[in-house]
Amino acid sequence: MNAIELERLTRDFGGVRAVDDLTLSVPEGEIYGFLGPNGAGKTTTLKMLAGLISPTAGQARVAGEAVGPGTSSMGVRRKVGFLAEEPSFYPWMNAEESLVFVGRLFGLESADAKSRAQSLLGVVDLTDRRRDRIRGFSRGMRQRLGIAQALMGRPAVLLLDEPASALDPIGRKEILDLIAGLRGEATIIMSSHVLDDVQRVSTWVGILRKGRLLVEAPLDTLLQSHARPVFRAEVADHEERTRLSALLRQEPWLQEVVEEAGGLRVLAADPLAAQLRIPALVAEAGAHLVEFVTVTPTLEDVFLSLVHGAEA
Repeated sequence: MNAIELERLTRDFGGVRAVDDLTLSVPEGEIYGFLGPNGAGKTTTLKMLAGLISPTAGQARVAGEAVGPGTSSMGVRRKVGFLAEEPSFYPWMNAEESLVFVGRLFGLESADAKSRAQSLLGVVDLTDRRRDRIRGFSRGMRQRLGIAQALMGRPAVLLLDEPASALDPIGRKEILDLIAGLRGEATIIMSSHVLDDVQRVSTWVGILRKGRLLVEAPLDTLLQSHARPVFRAEVADHEERTRLSALLRQEPWLQEVVEEAGGLRVLAADPLAAQLRIPALVAEAGAHLVEFVTVTPTLEDVFLSLVHGAEA
């Protein structure tokens, strides 16, 4: 059963088409990683699903509620929790007051709102800060409070727009662990341009480019069916890597070369050609080959392959 179904969903802003004829499905209970370059239409899509803006054309069903042109469904808003990339709060409130306020907006009685707020503060590990004014919260704490706020109405669908954006490594891990722990409580769509974050927590993935869906599938299926072999070449020093990278970029089979951990990660459209040519290019660069291996493809490799393929 699908928690979300989009059929030819479109959104125009003046002469700009942000979302273009988008059709996709999100299975119930999954964590769906919603990927795309900046400007791909991720945030616009999430805002339509949350009932914050109306589609120009097309239809969607979110937790059983219809979304279409000219609609602003209160039914959708009651069944969906939404976390903006930078959630906003009344800074003079403390964490518990803020959640109780939201609970009252959902129609909860005061006692029920307070009980729900205290429970969610425990879920997001903010119980010890429940009496602190939000103005003093760090970015990571505000993100965690934002997730608690999005969960106050016990939503069937949770929409998270770049939930780990701009966080330090500790804050990012805390948010991702929190999201992973919410699986089963709601169907979650998490947009991001940080592909490693999505690979860590998502069970399904959809990739958007210029408002259109390139592919969607369970994460394991996507990695198996779309990833091409990736090579890692390590040479003696930075100057050698620079020379080798320049030569690699001239090869017609190259899709991407990235410097990482002292080596070069090479994504190739023609793996056989790459396997034959890379050692020769090392010699041509006058470099000393330390390591040359085939490595396990990542979601980033799949993403680059699909996006570059769509641009070709």
